[in-house]
Amino acid sequence: MIKKIYRIFIGISIFLVLIYIGTLFGKLIINIIDKKITVIEAISDIALFIVFFILFYILNIILHEVGHLVCGLISGYKFSSFTIGNIILIKKNNKLEIKKFHIPRTGGQCLMSPPPYSDGKFAYKLYLLGGVLINLAGVILAFLVLLLKNDAGLIASSFILSGICIILANIRINGLGDVDTDLTVLVSAQNDLISRRAFWIQLYVAARQNEDVEIWSLPKDMLTIPGNIAISNNLRFYWYYIVCIFEFKNENYIKYRKMVDSIKDKIDLMKSIYMNELLCELLFLDIIEMRYIHNKEYWDTLNLRAYIEKTKGYLSRQRLLYAYSLLVLNNSKKANLHLRAFEKIIKKWPYLSDIQDEIRLIDLIKRIASQ
Repeated sequence: MIKKIYRIFIGISIFLVLIYIGTLFGKLIINIIDKKITVIEAISDIALFIVFFILFYILNIILHEVGHLVCGLISGYKFSSFTIGNIILIKKNNKLEIKKFHIPRTGGQCLMSPPPYSDGKFAYKLYLLGGVLINLAGVILAFLVLLLKNDAGLIASSFILSGICIILANIRINGLGDVDTDLTVLVSAQNDLISRRAFWIQLYVAARQNEDVEIWSLPKDMLTIPGNIAISNNLRFYWYYIVCIFEFKNENYIKYRKMVDSIKDKIDLMKSIYMNELLCELLFLDIIEMRYIHNKEYWDTLNLRAYIEKTKGYLSRQRLLYAYSLLVLNNSKKANLHLRAFEKIIKKWPYLSDIQDEIRLIDLIKRIASQ
């Protein structure tokens, strides 16, 4: 039922956006026919509209993340990092640092350390909704300006359209605020499941940036996913991804392999960054456990090569390539190139816990190679 409502909502929203764009261009054509403007003036207006749309789209991304930041602070969160494009402002040792870090398919991101989880409750709704709320407020304000001031039509319309696009994109990614509206999960599973999932997602985010957050030593029962929970959207799958990474970081490789094997044929690889990340670690396990040659035919059928090439700027990817070169190809020269690339990435990598984990795995690869 919720999925059906979600699809109807998205469909109606896109339909209204298309009507809005059609109305703008229809008005432009009528003005040309009535000789109120020339064709050159119309082309100039279209070009300006596109320029303003791009600028306001970037502005709406920034406003969206500011919305998460403000609502997070109100909800008791603490600042961790703020990313726009490939520039990240990150808090380390109570100091702010600016670094370069690219997140695929993401224009911006505001990450914050979560407040405590207690009595089955966790403050997450306002923080998650903050981005969309500030975009919505901007769209309403621009619409009022459009109604009150006719000569602001071009600018206001481009702002409204860019804001609506950001809102729809985030609703599409998050599944209509899945953590807030999926009542069937609340009824069929533990009544604190949604809150617990939201807490773990935010805690995992904080743990990657702050060495004082010992996420991997917390009680495992907090991380357990009920068997009847379907992985139907990004938020649910991200939670599952965190559970898998939990097992991987704790060197529970058998359990990690079973968890990834159980879902690897159910997730669209072309659309899921998280699934590709899990498969890269599964490939890594095949390499260090000397199973790669036996499973080579399977890995050749997957389109992982393109993803690995695209994410060579990741520490974990250079670690994977280092292991492949050293343990599979027996090419120490090529392995050293990846090791040097790994050491170079460390200098600009924003997440301290990632650095510590990756260095540990590099040492593991060296030990295996020396045996």
